[in-house]
Amino acid sequence: MKPYNLTKILSGLALVLAFNQTTAEPSMAETQRFFCAVLNGNYTTFVRTPRGNVPLILWTSGAFEQAGWTNEKRCLEVTGRFQKYNESGRLKYIRTSSINRLPVLCVAQNKEGSCQTKDVLFTLRAGTNAQQVLTRLLDVRRGAGRSTPIQLSNEQIFSYDEKGELYADIENLIQALPVESERKIQPIESRNTETTRPLW
Repeated sequence: MKPYNLTKILSGLALVLAFNQTTAEPSMAETQRFFCAVLNGNYTTFVRTPRGNVPLILWTSGAFEQAGWTNEKRCLEVTGRFQKYNESGRLKYIRTSSINRLPVLCVAQNKEGSCQTKDVLFTLRAGTNAQQVLTRLLDVRRGAGRSTPIQLSNEQIFSYDEKGELYADIENLIQALPVESERKIQPIESRNTETTRPLW
């Protein structure tokens, strides 16, 4: 075989292998799905990952039922937004901010810029401390048995930008939290509860 032909064959093989590798490795958005279900009697936002179902937010307070926001409704609404932002590739961080002088939690692809209306995960009541809400919702200590945020590869789950806004790294958080047994999860029917009213 001529050296020229061998070089062409090896080059072609390298291209095929590279193509197969890039197409065989799905993105985080493709391998994860957010859903609302009941865990131990509590409505819970889960994320389905390759390693199992991870409980992300436990909706337990019931503090806003008089305003029409039951734990079930909040779970369905916010979980649907998680899935929408995940599918669009915008779910890298959850961050605190304010829009129209109301505190909000929104999604962000990086740690810069401002939170836009299209990025809002949910709006909080006026006067609510958004940073406290974010750390309470995504309480990594509940599954880890630690008193401080978990660190993965020297990266913290919670961090601040230059303006003092709090960010939660979703990928690191999901990796840090334990999976839950499928037998303990009770699925519920998803309903469209999309609204612009504050959820808290």
